[in-house]
Amino acid sequence: MKRLLMISALLLIALSTRPAPAGAQDSREADRVIAALNAWRLEQNTWPLRLNDTLRALAEDQASYLLSLAALPEGGEIHRGRSGEFPPVRARRAPYNWPSYNRPEQIALTEIAYDGRNVSAALGFWKSSPLHQTAALNPVYREVGVAALADGEGYLYIVVLGARPNVLPVLVNPGAGLLYLSDERYSYASGDRWIHNATRVRLFDAEGRPLGDGWQPWQMTLPLPAGAGDRLFVMTSDGTVDVLTEINLHDNTALLPGGLAAPAPAPAASPIVIVSATPPPGAPGTTSTPIMVLGPTPTPRTLPGVTPSATPGAGDDLILIYDARSLAIYNSAGRAVDLTGLVLEQGALRLSAGDWQTPWLSGTLSAFAARDCLQVWSWDEASDPPAPSDCRFVRGAITIDPDDRLWRGGSFIVSRAGAQLAACPAAPGLCSFALR
Repeated sequence: MKRLLMISALLLIALSTRPAPAGAQDSREADRVIAALNAWRLEQNTWPLRLNDTLRALAEDQASYLLSLAALPEGGEIHRGRSGEFPPVRARRAPYNWPSYNRPEQIALTEIAYDGRNVSAALGFWKSSPLHQTAALNPVYREVGVAALADGEGYLYIVVLGARPNVLPVLVNPGAGLLYLSDERYSYASGDRWIHNATRVRLFDAEGRPLGDGWQPWQMTLPLPAGAGDRLFVMTSDGTVDVLTEINLHDNTALLPGGLAAPAPAPAASPIVIVSATPPPGAPGTTSTPIMVLGPTPTPRTLPGVTPSATPGAGDDLILIYDARSLAIYNSAGRAVDLTGLVLEQGALRLSAGDWQTPWLSGTLSAFAARDCLQVWSWDEASDPPAPSDCRFVRGAITIDPDDRLWRGGSFIVSRAGAQLAACPAAPGLCSFALR
């Protein structure tokens, strides 16, 4: 049976065999992929992606290589290119020379894929997995390149998403009369070299004359200024670094399904910073797998199969929700809380909030946002366990050794600075407590 295939710079587990020879790039099919992704991102309050020729060449080269093989490599080996390197390494090298932040390995780039019938099937597959959603919807990325190569049974789609320092694309939706702005959300874009988390924006016409009344608060969508002509400039600022983006209103049109105007997205609740770079499962030690969970306002506070064993108290700040597969730390306080110093212990096993303090953590532990959560599971899980349905965003997730899942071996203690906060039952369970 043919299996679905996803390629990601974070993580990929898929198998497929294919007797068909390598096919030619179908540019129209590739555009359909970008349009579908952009419509999805707009639905989730994330800016659309701009086509980038370098990323497209990177995707086409990898797709051609994969289709030249008698069978696709198994597991994480599918990430590797002709010389055995993974996508970020290939991107850094000539002829691509994709720029990085601070250090060569701090590169904003990931890769997803699907092997099957059509774009609709590919999108359905990507939407079915939180891991794939993380890559496709990640606001870190602003540009995209897609390979769509016919393989005899459909298409092999390779999608490379990336971002470059101080490059903030602005796309036009002429039908809706909108500009779609982008921003820098990569955690390594720090200091005074690169813009990060823009706060304000100004518009200028082709001659450099201001449009409107000076600076205005940054937002993802702006009305297309009347009388702007064929060209305008958008200056974006975080108060320290200013980035000027030139827009040709004909050449910078957002790719959307059918070329139709998409509705303006609803305002996002808050910016999200999620960085994806996870080794394949089975790698030794603790790894990090960031996940973003987006959807309607949740109601129950349980994981599938979990029977709550405690009722949250009125003054409690955190809830631990866990079953045989995973454990989540959920902020139920209604305000940002400080998670630093929090420790879970059972015998010699220990899990600290500091274990989530990685470059891929979205936000900070010292001011952890309300209704968000952290999650942990074993690296040998065949698929990503779902997050608690009350969790608005999973700000960070880590994988650990199967033998280190302390919540499965009996009751465990939660403490902070040597003071016990709670005694929690073994899985499955729900354990709430106040921070002090």
